[in-house]
Amino acid sequence: MSKFSKLVQKQKENKAAKKHRFNLEAITNANREIVMCPCGSHQTYKNCCAKIHQDITKAENPIDLMRSRYTAFVFSDVDYLLKSHHTSTRPVAEAKEIQEWSSSVVWEKLEVLNEELVNKTLGYVTFKAHFVEDGKETMIYERSRFVKEDKYWTYIDGQHVS
Repeated sequence: MSKFSKLVQKQKENKAAKKHRFNLEAITNANREIVMCPCGSHQTYKNCCAKIHQDITKAENPIDLMRSRYTAFVFSDVDYLLKSHHTSTRPVAEAKEIQEWSSSVVWEKLEVLNEELVNKTLGYVTFKAHFVEDGKETMIYERSRFVKEDKYWTYIDGQHVS
């Protein structure tokens, strides 16, 4: 490995370590109020996804719910992830695995690429969620389907986009 390659690798490791420290800091309740919301809205968490995490009916559309779910993954908020999941596909039995996985990766950013609101109770969001897992940068690229259940938006399923 050349000196340049080693330098680039070291910078990537330092970058991942810094982001991981941010994730750990952001998980504490005291810091959540002042940090920028991980969903990419350029607002503080308190003025963005926190409102939806406290009252899911505040998600006015599928994009709001998508952003709040991404932020819940960053904070490993499994209770919210389950609540925001449609009851017909809710992964209750996998709650512990979701908690462990979401807290083991370094969340980097969310890119919302497209929203398609079919009607008042059905919508789709295409997104990329970038993260680092076991030192490798990767992403979830998905077209998610959202439906209203009990008068609030829920995630029901998604199709992997290649």
